[in-house]
Amino acid sequence: MAERGNGRSAKRGLRGWRAALVVVGAGVLAAFLMVGIVVGAVNLLLSSFTSPPPVEAAYETREPRETTEVGVLDLCELVQTQSLMSSSPFNRVDEGDDYRDTAADDPNLAPRTVSDSCTWDVPAGGGGNWKFSVSYIAYMSDGDEQGKGELAEGEFSREVDETRGGFSPVIAEGELGSVNGQSRYFYGDSSGRRSYGAVRQVKSGVYVIRVSQASSGSSTEPTSEQEFRVAVQKVLPYLDRAFERQIPD
Repeated sequence: MAERGNGRSAKRGLRGWRAALVVVGAGVLAAFLMVGIVVGAVNLLLSSFTSPPPVEAAYETREPRETTEVGVLDLCELVQTQSLMSSSPFNRVDEGDDYRDTAADDPNLAPRTVSDSCTWDVPAGGGGNWKFSVSYIAYMSDGDEQGKGELAEGEFSREVDETRGGFSPVIAEGELGSVNGQSRYFYGDSSGRRSYGAVRQVKSGVYVIRVSQASSGSSTEPTSEQEFRVAVQKVLPYLDRAFERQIPD
């Protein structure tokens, strides 16, 4: 009886190659499990950097603007800080002292206006230089007899007439095709140089962009309307956005 009991005890458990197989299998399973954990952690980490923002984050909302502090609306400073058309403090050629906000002198003056003008010598796309100018006036409050929107419409009409009158001849003119406000562009010769002018009204503000070839020598190839237009179209959204955000609603 004792011998039978010892025999059954000897057969219990795993011995030899069976034990080795179990150990190897367990090790392989553990390795696969560890790899899965590591891969999952890496994917989770990468997704936190590459996942697109929520849809609502793509849309900017703001409260209606009732007033704007003195010095906040400054298109010339905006053009330089964004290096629009390669503008910078180093290639600005005007005196830089035309900025005026009437609220700085008399907060009760109506209408309150903000205005400035600025000019740069910038590199042209095809070589050479362009003269790039921005001027604007924004009506920040109503006048005694006219609302700020009416004042801006009158200013837009005057600027369109003045800009058109600066070309001789006008080779092409038309709408800029933007949904914000109204606009007009002109292309032709101004002071003997091939030039492009754009007049825009956004809310109760009007700005004018002028670009012309810096040299009128006979060896200089005239800049095409398309080349001017492409360069100016890159500037418009920045100036439009500044008027939309900073001019009181």
